[in-house]
Amino acid sequence: MTPRRQLSRLQHAFLYRLDRLRLLALAAKSSPAVEQERMAGYIAIELVNTWDTYVRSSYLSIKCGAVSAGGSRIQIASGYSPNHDVALRDAALFFKPNLNVNKPVAPLDEPNWFDPATLTRLSRKFGFSNEPQILNAFSYPTTAWKNLKTFRNFFAHKDKQTMKKATDAASRLLAQPVSRPSQALILIPRSAAASLVEEWLHDVRTVGAELVK
Repeated sequence: MTPRRQLSRLQHAFLYRLDRLRLLALAAKSSPAVEQERMAGYIAIELVNTWDTYVRSSYLSIKCGAVSAGGSRIQIASGYSPNHDVALRDAALFFKPNLNVNKPVAPLDEPNWFDPATLTRLSRKFGFSNEPQILNAFSYPTTAWKNLKTFRNFFAHKDKQTMKKATDAASRLLAQPVSRPSQALILIPRSAAASLVEEWLHDVRTVGAELVK
């Protein structure tokens, strides 16, 4: 996904990725345990990456004068950025005022796009006309923002520390002991009709669609 002048095109690419991950989550339910582990890891990592890229691209698109999925141009009180590099620098400087502006923004100096507070703070800082819509989107109740990165970090690193955090989160979310983090993502919790990862995919899709209406 890349920034677009038409947010509807960005949204389409975002939803397409989520649909592919959902199909994989459904297939994982009937897969052997070893495959479940691999598939759960892929889904967790890709879901975080997809959301990071989508929020980043949404910000850059809006800051440079994008048109919403509904067809209206989003207004910015502070003025539009001439290009994506300037828009990215403005975002990075907001969170790191002492950043060296004489060189391109390094990935580690970019804002934490996964955190809902990042886009809400940027929209308030620069005066996005769709700030109320962004706030409304992130008011949607979900456990994804609090827990998804815990699972992503485990599958990405698989050390003792990330294993403990993921296992603790899994046991808490399912209200029962869990030996493998992938169980929490793929297996159906007692109190829900869908697996946890299916629930998060639905939640992320709902929030993401609302952001660019």
